[in-house]
Amino acid sequence: SRGDRQGYRRRLGQGYRLAMVVIIPVTVAYLTLASPAIRLFLSQLLGTVIDSAFGESSIAVTSSMLTWLALGLPFFVTFLFMMRGFYARRDTRTPFVISCWQNAVQIVLSLVLAAFMGFQGALLGFTLAYAFGALMAMGRLARQAGGMGSTVGRALGRYVAAAVFMAPMTWGVAQVIGSGAVWHTGVQLVLSAAAGGGVYVV
Repeated sequence: SRGDRQGYRRRLGQGYRLAMVVIIPVTVAYLTLASPAIRLFLSQLLGTVIDSAFGESSIAVTSSMLTWLALGLPFFVTFLFMMRGFYARRDTRTPFVISCWQNAVQIVLSLVLAAFMGFQGALLGFTLAYAFGALMAMGRLARQAGGMGSTVGRALGRYVAAAVFMAPMTWGVAQVIGSGAVWHTGVQLVLSAAAGGGVYVV
């Protein structure tokens, strides 16, 4: 950061906005297209269309796992980005302490929630722990830097609002096209993502 607090704060805000403008729509795509994405992956992996009971069960379970993990993606990226922000200030102690807290919270939440929800609970614990760690890191770094720039909050609001419109479009197109053979599922993914992405950009 070279002692340039204002420049550091500006670059921090710019970098975070750039990360979120990409990660938020990617998260929406994971949430809305998890099942066809997993279906296509397993079909390619096994070299055939998945149509057996075992295959459908595997798709359902794996899609559920992807969905729960996707919920935590923005928090995970925020956490990692803020850690780099501390390192840029030559502060290694703070990210170490925050990481310890994050890991402790994840262990506790995953164990407790898994007892009630199974593997979904463990994955929810992952999401909640990284949300905790991300907010902790962001708050601490913002205090050190004197904020993250006035445009960060407004930008996040725009990205989330765009994602709210993107989600039903992506899901709706995917439902209309439906899944089938490998090529059909591939077309479903491409067109759904393109439609949702178009809404997000507009």
